[in-house]
Amino acid sequence: MTSTGLTSAAGTRNTSYYTRIFNDFENAGGAWRPSWNWAALLCSTGWFFYRRMFVCGAVNLVLLLLVALPFTLHRTPGETEVAQGVLLAYVLFACAAVPLLANWVYYRHLRQRLGHDRDTAPTLWSFGAAAAASAAAVAAALYALVIGSATDYAVRVHVVDAMLAVAPYQTAVERFVKDQEKVPATQTEAFGALPGGMRERAHPGIKLAQILPGGVVRLSFGGYRHINGRSVEFVPSESEKGLAWRCYNIDMPERELPVQCRTKRPAERKPLEIRKKAPSAAAAEQPAAAGPAAEPAAAPAK
Repeated sequence: MTSTGLTSAAGTRNTSYYTRIFNDFENAGGAWRPSWNWAALLCSTGWFFYRRMFVCGAVNLVLLLLVALPFTLHRTPGETEVAQGVLLAYVLFACAAVPLLANWVYYRHLRQRLGHDRDTAPTLWSFGAAAAASAAAVAAALYALVIGSATDYAVRVHVVDAMLAVAPYQTAVERFVKDQEKVPATQTEAFGALPGGMRERAHPGIKLAQILPGGVVRLSFGGYRHINGRSVEFVPSESEKGLAWRCYNIDMPERELPVQCRTKRPAERKPLEIRKKAPSAAAAEQPAAAGPAAEPAAAPAK
């Protein structure tokens, strides 16, 4: 069949363009030859349906929906990177494979419609192979998104659990400040403020927990490789109800921390100074009320 007959079957739009393209395919014995279709690039799904290649259009639409799916979900920064990888895989497919294959797929489609290619499978082989490769990339990226989400969630739970486990260190500082009205100089001094003295607790999420000068509690995480040895600090400050704690990030990946702990520690930290409590009026009067006992009355003279 001549390319003119195929062009007539294609319709009246872009006749000269498709005549030239189909001539190239006919001269190559029906094999694929490089060509570029701008309509397939700019609106691939619409072009497939317009040219009555409904299967190709449906496949392309499903791929587009799969790519859009990750961007409808709540994502952490790590998950955003995976979603961007999904988008890149689709862009490479939609902007390269589809425009390069579109004319040849359309050529084979017209031959089948006119009964010159009885085997309908070859029409979709090339496009299907590219679509399958892209779908595999999208599926792999979606799988990575799910696994990455589960892993990120597990790490965040691990981190929060470790942060809760250092509460005894904060309690030790608070009790010491309350009883001594000064900041503990060492960790041993702080833990001596608790009845019986409390030592470090073993916890899988803690590599090291220590009380630094100024009552600062530093937590170095353990467990997962990418956070092993990385730290946060809990810095105390005075408040009306005692000590208030502020969490600062030292070198942890921000996405693994609660929002309130992502602020970087200031380069210069003002040392905590505890103001001495002024004695109350009742306490000041108590010694006077309990002063020395009155001298016994002198015995009457004889």
